[in-house]
Amino acid sequence: MMTDLPMFPVRRLLICASGGISSSLLPGWLCWLHMSFNDFTVRVALTKAAQQFVTPRALAVLSRHETFLDTAVSNSAAVTHVELAEWAEAVVVAPATVNLIGKLANGIADDLVTTVLATARCPIVIAPSLPSGATDNPALRRNLATLRADGYGIVPTANGISASSGESTTHCMAHAPSVVAYLRRHLTSLGYVSRFDEPTRTNTSDLTGA
Repeated sequence: MMTDLPMFPVRRLLICASGGISSSLLPGWLCWLHMSFNDFTVRVALTKAAQQFVTPRALAVLSRHETFLDTAVSNSAAVTHVELAEWAEAVVVAPATVNLIGKLANGIADDLVTTVLATARCPIVIAPSLPSGATDNPALRRNLATLRADGYGIVPTANGISASSGESTTHCMAHAPSVVAYLRRHLTSLGYVSRFDEPTRTNTSDLTGA
């Protein structure tokens, strides 16, 4: 089917996922991204904890690229974090757990994802996924304030149902369309020219599970 799609705000997007259950939503994110936008490449990097909630193979198929994993003891890991940090034009951290937020705010880089984030020079947007009550934690509030001061974009959390308690919460990871809209605004605030305003191109391939 011939479909005119808008261009993604950047040509090279890196998604980094930490170990929240919201990581299981990433296959759906990738499907939506490829059906909604044209002329961009997305790659995914996972923490070790994130691999408990989503398989690297599924993300590799849906992103159409290798999924990058932490191999901290190998020499190739150092090369991978440098290559990913230089390759990305923007990074979305989704989900960003309390643990990862704390690491970023305090300059801790002890695996592939945190090392990429510590060395990347492109805009970084994080989409927190928080347990109920976490926003009242003084340390988390300090860490988020530090990240904002350091130039990170912080996507507001969304309403949803807590996976652990089954109760309504306002601390769920934002949906993919909200994250993309926020990324666009964040890029604009930094002086980037939005690619949404460039001429659209035609996508002639349908997304299938094959």
